[in-house]
Amino acid sequence: MKNINNYLAKVLNVPLQSVNTCSLHYEVKKIPKNQFLLQYGEICRHIFFVEKGLLKMYSIDKNGKEHIIQFAPESWLISDRSSLYFNEKSNYYIEAVEDSEVLFLHPDFFNKLVE
Repeated sequence: MKNINNYLAKVLNVPLQSVNTCSLHYEVKKIPKNQFLLQYGEICRHIFFVEKGLLKMYSIDKNGKEHIIQFAPESWLISDRSSLYFNEKSNYYIEAVEDSEVLFLHPDFFNKLVE
């Protein structure tokens, strides 16, 4: 998990010894192109870190038009924070644009880093 380790060490200044223990707080999944990580009406349960690939977050209006909110390339985080932290149904979709390797971070992941 090269990208997550670099992200934690360089971007967040997490000590190297702590970076290794962080792997206990996420699950790695291979996500095929066009598979959803989150769909409209679901409650988001994870923060997604893109180790490899590309994800997008979008909504669909009443006319069926897609509105992209965010792309998440490699070494990027993506989630519906309102749904995740307030246990609300999501208004968005998160989908793999290409075959991807994604880390499913638990909502308390960053709190565990502090500990």
